[in-house]
Amino acid sequence: MQKSKKLSALLLSLVIAVGLFSATAYADNISFDVKPAQINAAMTEDPRHSVNITWTTIDTSLTDPTVTVFRNGQEIMTVDAAKTNHSVSNSNLKDENGAAVEQKAFYNVLIEGLEPNTDYTYVCAAKSADGDVYSSEGNSFKTAPSANDDFTFMYWADPQASGVNGKAITANSSYFKKYDLSFLYIAGDLTDTAANEGQWEMFFNQKADSYGAPGNVVNNYENAMSDFVIAAVQGNHDNNTFASHLSYPASGGTNITYAYTYGCARFIMLNLENTATRAQQEAFLRGQVADAKARGLWTIVGFHKSIYSGASHMTDSDVINARQYWSPILAELDIDAVLQGHDHVLSRGFINELGENKGQTQKTGERTYTSEKPQNAPLYYVGNCASTLKFYNTVSFATSAANRVTGDYAFLDLNSARNAGHAQNPDGPRSLDSSDAKQTYPTYTAVTVTNRAITFNTYFFQYDPTTDQIVTQPFLYDSFTVTRVTPELNLTTDANLVKAGEYFRLYPAFTEAVRGNAAVLTITFDAGKFRYRGFTPAGGVTPVDAAVTDGQIKLTVMAPDYDLETFGEVLFSALDDAVLANGDNVIRAAAEIVVKANDASKSIKSAGASVSFTTSAGAAAYTLIDLSNLIDLFGVKAGDAEWTQARFYDFNGNGEIDIQDIAYMAQLID
Repeated sequence: MQKSKKLSALLLSLVIAVGLFSATAYADNISFDVKPAQINAAMTEDPRHSVNITWTTIDTSLTDPTVTVFRNGQEIMTVDAAKTNHSVSNSNLKDENGAAVEQKAFYNVLIEGLEPNTDYTYVCAAKSADGDVYSSEGNSFKTAPSANDDFTFMYWADPQASGVNGKAITANSSYFKKYDLSFLYIAGDLTDTAANEGQWEMFFNQKADSYGAPGNVVNNYENAMSDFVIAAVQGNHDNNTFASHLSYPASGGTNITYAYTYGCARFIMLNLENTATRAQQEAFLRGQVADAKARGLWTIVGFHKSIYSGASHMTDSDVINARQYWSPILAELDIDAVLQGHDHVLSRGFINELGENKGQTQKTGERTYTSEKPQNAPLYYVGNCASTLKFYNTVSFATSAANRVTGDYAFLDLNSARNAGHAQNPDGPRSLDSSDAKQTYPTYTAVTVTNRAITFNTYFFQYDPTTDQIVTQPFLYDSFTVTRVTPELNLTTDANLVKAGEYFRLYPAFTEAVRGNAAVLTITFDAGKFRYRGFTPAGGVTPVDAAVTDGQIKLTVMAPDYDLETFGEVLFSALDDAVLANGDNVIRAAAEIVVKANDASKSIKSAGASVSFTTSAGAAAYTLIDLSNLIDLFGVKAGDAEWTQARFYDFNGNGEIDIQDIAYMAQLID
């Protein structure tokens, strides 16, 4: 086994080093032009277990495209990809005759069956008529965590690849690997013209021997587009397929509308370019938000056209129309954050449905601010511009109830379009619109999400596309943390192994006392296996109602002292005739609690938790073979590759297969 692992690791090293791998043949002297290029991994709606891979080649005759996935140097799967040939325009690449490339092969494959919170490497390949295999170098991605873990992602707005200004995209992405990033979110306008293939080549910094515009290639910095999962929304400069370079679901009634849970947050991606499907997108949004809040997740909405921003697009008719429709909905749903693009400016503010600033931002350090999330006033954030293309200025407008705005950008706390020293831009600089690219400020924002807070660290830098040099290193322009008072809910049990007919207890409790006096606890379970038997409240907690239905118990309680931490003890049993196979069984709890703030205002907050345990059909469920197999797993810990199998036999719940687990199973052998 050890020798096999070493050989697999060596094989992957060779793949990454030379970019060539085939089970049957190697191709000699392959031109860089014909290898897989423009490779990326796109976000799916199940980022814990899947990713969507796309790439292109200029050789449209290749067959048998595949993606091979590696984990810890070991090959775990090879998946066939779909291939479609498309005509392209404005490519900077040349074919073997020196003519501009007018057609490319586009490849796409959904990779499924992945493990959560795991780093993977993948290699794209396709075969020539001669049997040679043209393979990519090893690129990477990471799957989402299975629990409400902390994570950091990069937020870009409007890279808008075009001409030499697009070169800053690669310079910008070169900083990604300084952070422990989970994925990249782009708020639309990936290129300036979606049908311009040369701009997509710039977006991926596609170097090639036959590249016809060498001045548009970045040589001093490493492009990172192929090494992170990309989540994106459609902008007005994009089309609804991203020219086949990235692939996303259409769950909200139109292309590029999708949602995904990542750690402790639910991301809902909308497509404001398609106004005909607003009703479908609204229904999609409402369903996603309801589910997310029941699970205690942050709700983060992404779309391109900024309905609240700090620059000139605020007065555009299409933006006003979008604001009139979406602002009251997002406020009603109490969305936590809205990540926008379109207006090339860095701005933020907590804004209610009337366009009023409802934030209580406090300065806690140099360029560092914080605020508790106000109720029904989402944080509207605009991420400036990721390239050196252009940056916008302010315009004049008055307060308008019909347009849902207060005049002169009063709804904002920060606005980089203001002159340095302005109350909305106290430390500067101003993100001016300059004809000199190296005087502009390409921007990236590293967003860290925990269960209690979201922190936006935004950096400006300056890049000279003529010399391909960063002339001003990234500096912190703004650090902003939004917090929430929603407590964390834990759900524990006195049982790790549950057998038919046995009783067990659940203990729902907040991680710390909450200043609330009324709460509803909802527990959902498989009624074909388990039965609710009763509730014993904790001290200071009084049950006022219990509604029991198949698979659900809803307990309403009061805590008159505004001090609620532990609900009490919930008694369950496994049914006598239940068919309980060894497997993962989950019981979920969700709590809604009225929280009283320091100013005596009240709001309803939500939190969620779950408990997972092993079930057994009875005392004679195990044999000596089972014990032998468990001994093989001795020492395996949570996080190890074998934990997927081993976790069902962690009887003492300490995250490791130890001698106590082995001894316990020995007692269950008939």
